[in-house]
Amino acid sequence: MDTLKTCLALEIVLLGMLSGFQTVTSSRPTIVPDTREVVIEKHSRFNVSCTGSSEVAWTGPEYDNIIFVQTDFHTKTLIIDNASAENTGFYTCEYKTPSGDAMEEEAEIYIFVPDPEVPFVPEAAYGSQVPTDINENVIPCRVTNPKSHVVLWRADTGAEVAGLYDSTLGFIGNFSAGHYVCQTIANGVVTDSPTYTVDNLRESSDFHVDVRASHVSVRAGDPFNISCLAPTGPFYEQQWSHPRKQAEHADQLKQVFGHSTVYTLKVAKAALQDGGEYECSIIHSLRGVSRTQRVTVTVYPAGSFLSLQHGLAAVEFAELLEERLFQVNIHAHPAPSVTWLKDGTPIDDHGHDVFSKTIHIEGIRYQSTLTLTRPTEEDSGNYTISASSDSSSPASAHFSFLLRVKTPSRALLPLQSPEISPAREDMVVPLHSSFQLSCRGEAELLWDTPLLQAPDWEGPVEDNSGLFVSSITVGNATAAHTGFYTCYYASSNSTEDELEESSIYVYVPDPNVPFVPSVIPYANHVLSDQEEMEIQCRVTDPSANVTLLNIDTQRVVPSLYDSKRGAVGFFSSGTYVCRAVLSGQEHLSEEYIVHGWTGGSGLQVDLQASRAALLVGESLVVTCVARGSEMLEDLWKYPGKMAQRGVKTVRENKKEQEIRYTLTIPQASTKDSGIYACSITDIMSSDTQTKEVTVTVYERPFVSLTPMFTHSQFAELDEVKEFGIIIDTYPAARVTWLKGGAVLSDISAEITSSLQQISATRYRSVLRLIRAKEEDSGNYTIRVENGNQTQSFNFSLQVKVPVEIVNLMELHHGSSSGESVVCISRGRPIPEVEWYTCSSIKQCANDSSRWIRLPVNSSDITVETHINEDNNLESQVIFAKLDSTLSVRCLARNELANASREVKLVSNALQSELTVAAAVLVLLVIVIVSLIILVVIWKQKPRYEIRWRVIESISPDGHEYIYVDPMQLPYDSHWEFPRDGLVLGRVLGSGAFGKVVEGTAYGLSRSQPVMKVAVKMLKPTARSSEKQALMSELKIMTHLGPHLNIVNLLGACTKSGPIYIITEYCLHGDLVNYLHKNRERFLSRNPEKVKKELDIFGLDPADQSSRSYVILSFESKGDYMDMKQADGTQYVPMLELSDASKYSHVQENYDRPPSHKHKSLSGELHPLCPRKSNSELTL
Repeated sequence: MDTLKTCLALEIVLLGMLSGFQTVTSSRPTIVPDTREVVIEKHSRFNVSCTGSSEVAWTGPEYDNIIFVQTDFHTKTLIIDNASAENTGFYTCEYKTPSGDAMEEEAEIYIFVPDPEVPFVPEAAYGSQVPTDINENVIPCRVTNPKSHVVLWRADTGAEVAGLYDSTLGFIGNFSAGHYVCQTIANGVVTDSPTYTVDNLRESSDFHVDVRASHVSVRAGDPFNISCLAPTGPFYEQQWSHPRKQAEHADQLKQVFGHSTVYTLKVAKAALQDGGEYECSIIHSLRGVSRTQRVTVTVYPAGSFLSLQHGLAAVEFAELLEERLFQVNIHAHPAPSVTWLKDGTPIDDHGHDVFSKTIHIEGIRYQSTLTLTRPTEEDSGNYTISASSDSSSPASAHFSFLLRVKTPSRALLPLQSPEISPAREDMVVPLHSSFQLSCRGEAELLWDTPLLQAPDWEGPVEDNSGLFVSSITVGNATAAHTGFYTCYYASSNSTEDELEESSIYVYVPDPNVPFVPSVIPYANHVLSDQEEMEIQCRVTDPSANVTLLNIDTQRVVPSLYDSKRGAVGFFSSGTYVCRAVLSGQEHLSEEYIVHGWTGGSGLQVDLQASRAALLVGESLVVTCVARGSEMLEDLWKYPGKMAQRGVKTVRENKKEQEIRYTLTIPQASTKDSGIYACSITDIMSSDTQTKEVTVTVYERPFVSLTPMFTHSQFAELDEVKEFGIIIDTYPAARVTWLKGGAVLSDISAEITSSLQQISATRYRSVLRLIRAKEEDSGNYTIRVENGNQTQSFNFSLQVKVPVEIVNLMELHHGSSSGESVVCISRGRPIPEVEWYTCSSIKQCANDSSRWIRLPVNSSDITVETHINEDNNLESQVIFAKLDSTLSVRCLARNELANASREVKLVSNALQSELTVAAAVLVLLVIVIVSLIILVVIWKQKPRYEIRWRVIESISPDGHEYIYVDPMQLPYDSHWEFPRDGLVLGRVLGSGAFGKVVEGTAYGLSRSQPVMKVAVKMLKPTARSSEKQALMSELKIMTHLGPHLNIVNLLGACTKSGPIYIITEYCLHGDLVNYLHKNRERFLSRNPEKVKKELDIFGLDPADQSSRSYVILSFESKGDYMDMKQADGTQYVPMLELSDASKYSHVQENYDRPPSHKHKSLSGELHPLCPRKSNSELTL
């Protein structure tokens, strides 16, 4: 019996050690990016991830644009969308369930969001109050830009105050009481922070709060008040706390009396639900200290009531001659009448040895006390308290209890051993039957049973003989009920050698359970001892024949077997098993391990998983290695334990003094994901260590990207720039960085990439630019490949380059066209160009204020800007008239730098100061040069002159027509297009006096707000006749209108500058080059098709005189022409015309050409240019 109690005590200790000595190590969480401070741009999107060994959480400034995303169980990402200055501050990552020092289990990052308009971080209203401290104060004027320079001033005196400034905290120092203002400069603007007040009251955190009720007991319908007395000050905040049903219609008042403030909760008419506890809390907002006091108010009904409250049992005891008090609390209204009785006889309130007294505590609370000053055996009996109220509706209550005074003989004589019925040493109970045991003794009794949870038993009751009786009943007996049932006194003065308990052993034979199941943990571990040892392989059937076997030697071990104790004897260390023979069948017990005495080092446990992440169907292996002792017990917890999915093996390495426990799941599934815990317990020292590892089984391979930056990135010249991306993938993926579609190589020492593994499924890839250069600008891509899955992320990088003026040159257009200056600049971002002039060259060299900015696109000055072929900004200023010599400055700027250059323009006006000799010399030079030019012109071929003519038919048969000078044609101003809506681009083609450039027109068409067009214009060297020719072409195109087979006119710019003709854009360039490039294709056409084309135009090679003419004509409304077939020839007849000429009013100015009848055309018809034929006209 002593052995069973010892094992039970050991069990309780071990269970306590399992729950109390588990150690799960944890480390500080990891924040990515791994930096203490980070600066992000305003309105950008930024995310930062935190990973720990368990679930983590973020704390910091809370705004609507902050989102928390749980990417996996141990990782949480903080996302700031549309960042603003308010988001500047500390962000802390910590474990949700801390297991140690909070400072050692948290990580933090400080985020700056620079905003020139908001240089200081907005603070809460109470943030402007700064309490004084003995050591130092902090004025929290934090800036949004860490590079800002901040100065501290006294607001009342204007004096600058010295102090240590930290951009994440503010000014740190020992500042005296007063008002302070922080000041900084952002974008040239001086900005002040809010005014901070340093209070000179060194307020104590040990302030006092006093709460009182006007009445603690209130009748329903009567008023009552609750007052809360607290200190006065701007930092004290008061709050009432009580259930919602209480004080629903109460009024709250606040009164200030000097250094004290009284907060009052006033209830005008009490209700029953207003009763209860009221709490007043005072909080010091700056120090975070709070004080709370409570008061309880009882509201009783308006009528009479009475109730008794006591803590007395049905049977009470008193020691002989020792004073004994019995108190009963009474709640009553009106005042009750109280009477105490013994065995039905009232007790005299004025007695000496036994008397009662009733007092009024407060409100409706009363207390009645029965006092026995020197109780004797005669004072034993039945005592009753009776209370009643005298009112129109009387109420009453009473309570009785039995008092026993312990006699001297009962208290001093030793107790006899309890008696168990049936009075036998052991008994056999059939399986699944019921049995009952009774115990009789002289004091209160308790039972000790084989089960940890005792069967149903009746508490001790006293029978007529004055003895206590306790019974225990088992309704369904099983093998687990086999064992000792012990009855003993609850409190006894007897020693262990004296008889104070009685036992009976019960057998419940079960053929399927031959050995009694052990309910004590680690009962299969046996410590070696110099005295006899017990291997407790007890049988459920006493008739079984049991022997002890050594598993290591497979031999029978001599021992004494007792069916109530097990195998008894002296055993060496090893593993043993009991073998029982019942009805000719052998049964083996569980294995019992006998340990030799070991005094090794402390317990050390290490848990490792072969892989923390794996796919469905792969093998999962978790190994737990224990060192320090031989007498160990392991306990596994994992998701598939209930389904017994894991196979456990144990391997002992005595050389290394370690035991290796391996858990294997051959084919893992997603249900096997979770925490795998291995608990190792040292049986000798009861030390327990638990290690955990998280294993995740994925259904299929996966890959996802979480960039730590946005799609648009900028870098300063020579800056070291990093771009980090979090990659979640399994299995390991291939990571490739590309620029412009080409793979980046690590050969370059100035562009490197790295890949860091954070966890089993998380990686961090970083692209690092060392000393960024302009050519590093471009489009970058990270591509992650995992089997058949590919994820990519694209971003553009622009390296900011200071502005530089590449060239500044003067273009001479002659006296008629004025002068122009071209300024070519480069830089990133694209610079802005401004033009300045100065008439006094000597004074402007030393005084920049004399330079005057040119107006843009005035009547005399025109400025044109576009991007040239080298991706440089080309700006040209054109002076229509230059009256005097002046200097012109080109100023180019971007956000990094400014650059300027000057050029001197000389007026073409004649100088009145020239001498007559100089004039004669100039005239002589002019004559000589003129002669040379005449000779050259005489030797050259005649110069062709461009002339446009419009042919108009004046006869019905179309054989008579006249020529019309295009200059006489009207120009419709509806074709005029504003210059500011046209942006010029690259040059498409050029001729002798003109060129065609690519342009973009804004607002030219309602269906296409932005249209790509071709713009025809004159070169700077064009003559006036060529300008008239370009104007004639414009008038002809407006006259012709739109047509399918020509490049149509879209608009024109003729006012306030050069003439621009805006036409449709053709992708293949000019027509001549297009025909030359495709010559072979045109010549290799089918001859039959050529013949068909000749037939269409009525061309007969054999008879040149038989050719007919094709005459094109259009209606004035500008629709596309009709195509009809005439007799014998293919031509397009004119639409219905009046007999009169369209140009009869100008007819007399033109000669009628001779009839073209029976004459051949002077030239072949050119192939027409269809719409979208991708060809351009060339001047």
